[in-house]
Amino acid sequence: MVSAICQLLRKFVNTTCTIFDTKELPSEEAARGRRAAALAQKNPTADATSNQGNGKATTGPKSKTLNLATYKLHALADYCTTIRQFGTTDSYSTQIGELEHRRVKRRFARTNKHKFMAQLAQQEARERFITQSRAQLEIKQTKVDHRRRHKQREDSLPYTLPTAHHHISESSRNWHSITPWLMDRIGDRAVQNFLPQLIDHLLARFLGLAYDGDEYEFTDEQRGLLQIDQNRLYEHSVLRVNYTTYDVRRAQDSINPRTHPDVMVLSYEDDAGPNAQPHPYWYARILGIFHVMARYVGPGSQSHEMQRMDFLWVRWLGLDPQMRTGWAAMRLPAVGFVPESNADAFGFIDPQEVLRGVHLIPAFHHEHTTDLLNSSSCCRHQGKSQDYEEEEDWNLFYVNLYVSTSPSSNL
Repeated sequence: MVSAICQLLRKFVNTTCTIFDTKELPSEEAARGRRAAALAQKNPTADATSNQGNGKATTGPKSKTLNLATYKLHALADYCTTIRQFGTTDSYSTQIGELEHRRVKRRFARTNKHKFMAQLAQQEARERFITQSRAQLEIKQTKVDHRRRHKQREDSLPYTLPTAHHHISESSRNWHSITPWLMDRIGDRAVQNFLPQLIDHLLARFLGLAYDGDEYEFTDEQRGLLQIDQNRLYEHSVLRVNYTTYDVRRAQDSINPRTHPDVMVLSYEDDAGPNAQPHPYWYARILGIFHVMARYVGPGSQSHEMQRMDFLWVRWLGLDPQMRTGWAAMRLPAVGFVPESNADAFGFIDPQEVLRGVHLIPAFHHEHTTDLLNSSSCCRHQGKSQDYEEEEDWNLFYVNLYVSTSPSSNL
């Protein structure tokens, strides 16, 4: 490419430029005259000798041709390699080198002016060490801040009895004030009804109502009778659930919102029809593990003391009604996230309702979608890596069946 440009330039000079008689501009001629006059005034003898040697004084505009003997054209072949090595010309300025003089002068002022070269080198080494140390500290601080935003510290859970259904840490170190916590997420549809849904969920549990998917509705007066201590929300990182396997053995699932967030609960479908066989389970992805200190002071209250209430904030998955699944169809149950526009897309679960964790396999051939949840939502799943955070959802998942000694066992 460069060779072709050089050939075109030479052809332009030898062919095109010879056809035209180009001369200097009037302004250039005037400037040349002024320079000649100034030179003659400084050295009249040299000017007279020059005029005698030429025979006559030069008058009129001079001829002007394209000059190929310039460094700009000479270095044209080196442009590509130079740009790769140093960058483009607009990324560099002579000001960088000029300002370095000030740095040396500042360092020189801090020497004793005797054998200052070694002292300048020591100052440069100290500054480089401090700069590198500061950069490393900033990286560490960034990682710490990232962990605080996206991952709470692991709770150290002690051993518990296998007869206990579940276990959540007793720690109250990681807490949020509910109002500022919601204000930081304002505009996110995932938290649009967070507080009313939470209060309804807690009210149903205080009143001893059977769980039906939190379909109970309460009035504002009833909600006002539930009090949350200091308006605080305590967050945890791990939920451990004890369960019995299909071969009648004890097992435990360690569930957390980052690496093992999917759980299953019993289904409470009541509108499937007389001849329909509803799926026996509901599936959800845990977004947060929390507890609050709360009390209910209305009718039916058992105690006015503050009580610890554990709950799980979840994103619901629903069965795909268009897919035939089950043993007859020889297909795994297919589920997908409920769209965020649905009022039931998010909700709360009593940890006591969780049966166990569940393994959901992405249906790769159905690909991703961004229609179910905004890509910037706080409910986006963060994976094992600190730097990974999904921006899309799989359209469908397959519920992985448990392989046991009984081939007819379902999940």
